[in-house]
This record gives sequence, C-alpha cells and structure tokens, in this order.
Amino acid sequence: MYSLSNIKGNIQIIKEFNTGRTNFNPMNKDLFSIYNDYNFIKKIILRKQVSLLLYGNIPIGYIWSERISRKEYKINSMYVSSLNPEEGYRYLLNSFKYLNKINYNCELNNYNYTILKNLNFKRLDGTLRMCLDIDEVIPYTIDRANIEPFEKNKDQELRCSIQNSIFHNMDRTPLSVEDIISDLIQDYYIEAGGLFIKNGQEYVGYGQLIKDEEVALIVNFGIIDKFRKNGFGKMLLYNLIKTAKQLGYTKVFIKLNSNNTPAYNLYKSVGFKISKQNYNFQLYKI
Repeated sequence: MYSLSNIKGNIQIIKEFNTGRTNFNPMNKDLFSIYNDYNFIKKIILRKQVSLLLYGNIPIGYIWSERISRKEYKINSMYVSSLNPEEGYRYLLNSFKYLNKINYNCELNNYNYTILKNLNFKRLDGTLRMCLDIDEVIPYTIDRANIEPFEKNKDQELRCSIQNSIFHNMDRTPLSVEDIISDLIQDYYIEAGGLFIKNGQEYVGYGQLIKDEEVALIVNFGIIDKFRKNGFGKMLLYNLIKTAKQLGYTKVFIKLNSNNTPAYNLYKSVGFKISKQNYNFQLYKI
C-alpha cells in the first residue's frame, strides 16, 4: 500500500530520487541546489514542502510542491521510480487536500505525456524549440528587399525602434537603448549575428543570432505587422541561417510560443523541426 512520509531522516534517499528526477521530466527542479544554500530555519520550511512516497516500507519516489494560493499548488518536482509509476503519481496527486488547481511545467516526451494525460492534466501553452540542419536550406529572396547588418555603436536606436515596433502587441517590456548596449557586452552576443531586412529604403524587420550553450540560436526575430505575409520573414530567416553557416555552425535553433501557428508554419517551411517541447500543465481536483 502507498503512503507518504516526511523527509526528516530520509535526506539521503531524497537525494537519490532528486538525481533521477530528470528521467521523468528534465524541467523538474533540483531540490538540493536550493536546500544546500539555506540556513537551518529555511531548511525546515522547505522540508515541509517535500513528501517521500512509500510502497509498504520501500521508498519509491517523492513530490516537492508549493501552495501559491489557498486552493492552488505548484509542483516543482515529482518522480516515481517503481515498475508501475502511474499509480504512484496518482497517489501523490490525490494527497492534495481541499479543492485544488495544480500546476506543473514539463518537457514533453511520449512517456510523461501519456502519464500526465491519464492523470487528467490539461496541456496549456508552452514553448517549442526547433532545430535546422543548415545544409538543408534552400536560398530565398524577394524583390525590393535587401539585408543590412546591424553595426555596433551605430544602430542601437534603430534596432530598439524596430524591435519595439515588431513586438508592440506582445507581453514584452519595451526596450531602451541601454538594453541594447547591455546586450552587446554579454557572453552570448555574436558580433556578426544581427541583421535588418528592408523594403526598399524602409526597415521592416530584425533578427539576431546568439550563442546558447555553444550552439546558434535565433532570437528577437520578427517583421513589422503591415509587412508580414509578404515573404520578408522567410528571406530574413534564410539570411540568418546563411550567416550561422558562415560562422561555422552546422545547426541553428529557434524558440517560439506553442500557440504561434504562423511562426511555426514559417519555420517548418524552411526546414526546422521540433527538438524540444516545454508545456504548462494544469489539473483541477474536486
């Protein structure tokens, strides 16, 4: 039979499960990266958020959750190592009291998605990471459009204006020139990675390559509203990919919101494929 135990006296066992947490979900948070830096009082408070799952007398998993409102929880990490983990996860979730909304962030794969779906979690919005093998790209250009590189110490105001125009309808804090200047001195910054696209003499879009764990990642990519669906995005994307190849990269990545269908269709048309999916999941318990 399943039961829960507090982790007092079981810290070493929890450490072992914490090590295995990414087997279920790479986004499960590392409990001990926080716990080890806490003082005595904070450790006591944190321990109250963690429960050890037992089957009989055998530890088989744990859950670390926080109450974020009177009837709402957030799961930071959960992991069950038994041969039938779905039953264990179900018991953990049924241990929540009252009427609860439970939130959980998960990097999706066929294994964990099946379990979460069977536990009645609903998949909400998320982030897709897409990858492209650069050699597969077909050149693309349109009339009147041309590409112009971002020049350091010259184009900060222009880039600031273009990016704010592109993302004005999104939930983003408007950029300042100081933000751009700060970006230029970060370790991830690639000197030749910023590109504008122009319609004749009018700037209509911007995109940028940065280093993300030693791979090339396209960020700040977009076209001003009234110029979208005219091929500018595809041409700018191609030139960013070409730049990445010239810099020695064999693959390039890009991220997008899972609900952004136009962006997904554009990236897919160039040859990008989904390499990682992170989603917010939610479970309502009555």
